[in-house]
Amino acid sequence: MSDQRDLLSPLGLSRAQLELLSRLADEVRECSVIELQERVREHVAQAFLAQARHAFVNTRFAKAIADQLDAVVLDWQAFTPIGQYWMRGAMQYFVHSDDGEPDFASVIGFEDDSEVLNACLQFVGRHEWQLNPEDFDDV
Repeated sequence: MSDQRDLLSPLGLSRAQLELLSRLADEVRECSVIELQERVREHVAQAFLAQARHAFVNTRFAKAIADQLDAVVLDWQAFTPIGQYWMRGAMQYFVHSDDGEPDFASVIGFEDDSEVLNACLQFVGRHEWQLNPEDFDDV
């Protein structure tokens, strides 16, 4: 039987991912979605700069995540307040430097970001927007 918590939070994340996502969502609760979108764009720009130093930084994957987050922003009003809460957290998780894998220091740096994004997309009913990390293994 499904726990009530399952109805209120994204599924399929590790405990550490969900705890960090929740903390980050709380931190940006008052931020506008446009401000978060700007942070996402800045993070992608930083990824391109980092790729100049480390060829393994997967900028194509970072850009794909940012594109999905842009789609989220365009559809923002369709989400419930709890859905908006988790999507804010997903945006902040993407730009957060101390998440599961360092984005600019690991070949799989954006995989944890996509896991969190995918769980949040599933939560808000946009599973068709989920990304498959294997589609971006060309670095």
